[in-house]
Amino acid sequence: MYSNEKINPLAFSLTTIVLIAFDVYKATHASFTWDESCSYLHYVNQGVIDIISYRHTDAANNHILNTLLMKLSEYFLGNSELALRLPNILSHILYLIFTFKLFDRYSNKLFIPFFILANANPYLIDFFSLARGYGLAIGLMSTGLYCYCRYLENKKLKNHVFSLLFIGFAALANLALLNVFLIMILVHNIFQFIIDRHPLSFKNLLRTNKINGIIAILFSIIFYHPVQTIIKDKLIIVGGTNGFWNDTVSSLLYSSAYYAPDEKIIVVCWQIFIIAFFILFVFKCLKYIKERNRINLTQKIALFFGMIISFIVLGTMVQQQLFGTPFLMGRFALFIYPLFIFMSCFLVSDVWSSAYKYTGGAFLFLLSGVFFVHTCFALNTSWYYEWRYMSIIDAKKMLTELNQDRPKTGPTISLGAIWIFEPIINFYRVTLHLDWLKEIESDGIQYDNDYFFITRSDLDGIQQNEAEIMHYYPATENYLVKHLRNNSFKLGGDELPVVSATGMNRPKYNANNKPKSLEERNNKRPAVSAAGIFTFSVNIKAANQKYVCADLSQNNLVVANRDDASAWETFIIVNLENNKCAIRSFNFRFLCPELNHQNEITATRDKIAGWETFTLVKLDSNYVAFKAANEKYLSVDEKSFQLFARSDSIGRKERFELIIK
Repeated sequence: MYSNEKINPLAFSLTTIVLIAFDVYKATHASFTWDESCSYLHYVNQGVIDIISYRHTDAANNHILNTLLMKLSEYFLGNSELALRLPNILSHILYLIFTFKLFDRYSNKLFIPFFILANANPYLIDFFSLARGYGLAIGLMSTGLYCYCRYLENKKLKNHVFSLLFIGFAALANLALLNVFLIMILVHNIFQFIIDRHPLSFKNLLRTNKINGIIAILFSIIFYHPVQTIIKDKLIIVGGTNGFWNDTVSSLLYSSAYYAPDEKIIVVCWQIFIIAFFILFVFKCLKYIKERNRINLTQKIALFFGMIISFIVLGTMVQQQLFGTPFLMGRFALFIYPLFIFMSCFLVSDVWSSAYKYTGGAFLFLLSGVFFVHTCFALNTSWYYEWRYMSIIDAKKMLTELNQDRPKTGPTISLGAIWIFEPIINFYRVTLHLDWLKEIESDGIQYDNDYFFITRSDLDGIQQNEAEIMHYYPATENYLVKHLRNNSFKLGGDELPVVSATGMNRPKYNANNKPKSLEERNNKRPAVSAAGIFTFSVNIKAANQKYVCADLSQNNLVVANRDDASAWETFIIVNLENNKCAIRSFNFRFLCPELNHQNEITATRDKIAGWETFTLVKLDSNYVAFKAANEKYLSVDEKSFQLFARSDSIGRKERFELIIK
C-alpha cells in the first residue's frame, strides 16, 4: 500500500508537468490580447526608472513587475509570445510548488483534494500564460503566505521577512495586493499580542514592528510615485459600486464558471459554499480566540488565512465609503480565490474527524472531482476568458495572408481597422518586423486605406464594386478586404473621415477638402439627428453622469458606473430602417434586454434580430432615448447602476447623451 509520502509528490509532479505544458502551448499559440499588446507597445520600451515611477503612464495598464520581466525576457529571449509570457509561466511553477508544500506539510492526509481545489480553476489558469501581472502576483503571494505559515510553525524571523518581501513584490505585479501587504503586518501584530499573549507595551510594539517598518519603508519608496500618479490622474476606472458580494464575489464566481452551460447553478452552489465556510470561520474564530494558548498549528493557519480575507473585505468596504474606491472585480480580485481556498481547506482539516473520515473524504473527493471535470472541459488553447473576443482574432494569420496578397513592390501599404484591433495588429507589426505595413492608427478606418480588416456588420454596407473580399475568418466573422481604387466610397453628404458602423460608406476623396487637423475633423462631424447620425463610434453617458459600459467582469451586464470613457465604454451604433438601431459593444456583442429575468440589458448577442433592435427617440441637443423591443424605454437604476428596459415613459433616467468619437 502506497503512503502519502509517495503519492503526494507523484500527484504534484504529474499535475505540474501537464499544467506547465498546457501553459507553454497556449502561450505559444494564443494571440496576444489587447492589454498585453498595449503593455508591450507603450511600456516595455521605456527605461526601468520610468516603468517603476509611472512617469509616462496614462493608464493603470503598467503592471510594474510584469513590465520589467517582459523587458528582461525580451532582452535575452526575443519578443515572441512565449518569451514575453514566460515570467508568468514560471510564476505558475512557483504557485504549484508552494501550494504543494503548504498542503503536503500541514494537511498531508487531505493533500490531493486540497491541491485540486487550489489549482482546478480555468479562470485562474488563464493568467499563468498571459503577459499580465495577475499570475505573477498570485505566484509570489502564495510563496509569501507559505513563508508566514513556516513562521507560525518555528517563529524564525527569516520566514517572516521572506513573507513580507514576497507579498511586497506581488504588489508590484498587481497593486491591489498593497492591501494584503498592510494586512499581513496587522495580522502579525494580532498573533503576537492577542493569540500568543505577548505583553503589549510600547517597547514590545516597536520590537515587533521593527522589521515590518523597514520593509514597509522600502516598498513605500518604490510605490510612492505609481500610487500618487494613479490617485492624481484617476487611473482606476474598473470596478463596481454595488458592494463586495455583488461586485467582487459575483464577478469571481461567474468568471470561474467560465461560460459553463449551467453557470448560474454553479454560481449558486459556490455562493452556498462561501456562506457556509464563513459561518464556520466565525464560529471557529471565536473558539480560537477564547482558547488562544491551546490552539494548534492547523488552527493558527486557518485563523491566519481567515483574518486576511476578513480584513480584505472590511478594508475594501471602508475604502469605498471614504474614498470612493471601486470594489475589485474579476481579474483584479483573482488573488482572493486562493486565499479563500486556503482558509476553507484548513478549516476542513481542523474539523476533520476520524469518526467521519469516510463520509467527509467521499464529499471532499466528490467536490474536488467536480472542480477537476469542470476545469478539463473549460480549458482551451486559443482564447482567454477576459479577452475572449479579442484573443480569438487571429491577427498573425491575417497579416500573413495580407503579406501574400499585397503588391511586393511599391510604397508601404495601410491597413484600416477599428480601434479594438489596433494594438494587437501593431504588436505583430513590430514583433514580426512587417516594414511593408504602416502603423495602424487608433482613430479607426480611413478613407484612403489600402486594405480593411472589418467585422460582418461593417461589411454589410459595402457595395459589391467598392471592395474585394480577400479572406474570411469564421471564428470572429471578420473579413480582410481590399480597397478597389477605381471606385469611391460615398455617403451622400459632408465628408466624414471616420468609420461607418453599418458599413464602409466613405465620402468621395478630394485632396482639396481633406481635413488637415483633428480640430478641423471634429468640426466636420454633423450634429445628432434621428435620421442619419448613427454611423459613429460613441460613448454613452447616462442620467447619473456616468459612462455606460459593457462589463465583462459582471457577466456582460451593461452598467453606467464609469467616470471616464475608454475602450470598454465605446459602442458602435448600427443604423437600421425606420429610426431603428442596434448597439454593439466593444466585445462585438449586441445589447439586448433579458426578458426572462428583470429586463436588464446585457451585451451577449452575436447577431441582430428583433430583440437586439431599439427605436431611437431624438430629444434635445445630443440627447436621445432608446425604446427596446418590449416597448419599454431604457433607464439607469441609480442604486445598482444597471440599465433596464422597463420604463413606460421618458423621464430624467431615460435620457442618454451620445458623445461621438
